[in-house]
Amino acid sequence: MLFLVKKLCELVKKFTQFIKTKSSIFFDFVNYYIYNNYYKGREKMIGFIKDYFIESEDEIPEKYREEVEKRLSSNYDEKEKIEDEVIYGKMGERISDLDEIASAFGNNEDYYLGHGTTGGEEIIKLILEGGLKVKDQDSVRGYMDTLRGLDSTSLMFGEGSDSLFSMQKDKLDNWPHKNAEDIVIVAIPKKFTLRRIDVGESDLFEPFYIGNDEEGYKLRPEFIKGVYNATSKSFTPNENFYENLDSKKRDDLLKAIWQKYVKLFAEHSFVSPEDQYSPLSLNEEELRELSVEWYKVQLEKLRNDKTFNQDTLDESLTEIASQELLSDFSDTTKVVKNGIKKEADDKENTDEGWAIDDEW
Repeated sequence: MLFLVKKLCELVKKFTQFIKTKSSIFFDFVNYYIYNNYYKGREKMIGFIKDYFIESEDEIPEKYREEVEKRLSSNYDEKEKIEDEVIYGKMGERISDLDEIASAFGNNEDYYLGHGTTGGEEIIKLILEGGLKVKDQDSVRGYMDTLRGLDSTSLMFGEGSDSLFSMQKDKLDNWPHKNAEDIVIVAIPKKFTLRRIDVGESDLFEPFYIGNDEEGYKLRPEFIKGVYNATSKSFTPNENFYENLDSKKRDDLLKAIWQKYVKLFAEHSFVSPEDQYSPLSLNEEELRELSVEWYKVQLEKLRNDKTFNQDTLDESLTEIASQELLSDFSDTTKVVKNGIKKEADDKENTDEGWAIDDEW
């Protein structure tokens, strides 16, 4: 295994040198999460093969341990979940003044995206009221033309600014997909958007979805800013956009999104919240909440990985053995056993010393 890890790191080093000038973001990701982690120990590299990234319970910081153990206990009562009420969108009064339209793209705390549609007023009404479809139902996934997330059905404009609308106006007036006349404008709070550098290929916008695997998923209508019309050069706002809600509804909505964000981050992130290459935009209380949940998920997976279910193990071995000749299966298991025993013998000569039963 060590030999394979070394070879992998050599390949990664050559590859990152090649693409360094091509993509700094990708270089940072590869360099930090793969290449650099080798120098912190081969155990960290092996973590990429697993679905958890701690090697022992000692890696959990002392300040989180009590709360982590409490959350794993069978009698732990989770915090009361906010009722996930969906607030339907509502067409506002059409705006034609370009400066006023530009201001609708100006919040630098949001990411802006656009989705072109040729469906006319009826489809726009359905999207605004019920949400924008972002993922097909589970049964039809796998085809190239199916929806795989918000970024598969929309174009990213970037974070809001005073100049974002003017920068994107030519695209809005000449939409690249079917030359769509109506462009649904989406605005997503950056704070609760997952980051590619944290979660790899996981869906970055999943905290903002409603739906299920059977029926598919939609972007919540509260995050549809409005609709831009390329013919009339006008913008129709969504009166129930999240920023327009009363404080109680807005706070409840964002708390529900936060709960989803915490759950998804803890499930998908390969680095603890405090060790992120680029710091998260969270306050101290939020960072603690996220860290405790992340370590809870890690510890649960670590303990489950160390727990062998005899029946499951026997079934797995039987399935493997049934597909091979007896001699091949015997040779394979002997190689594995000898490899583990050799590593055990090597470790017995170090301070880490551990032994393995010769009858394994």
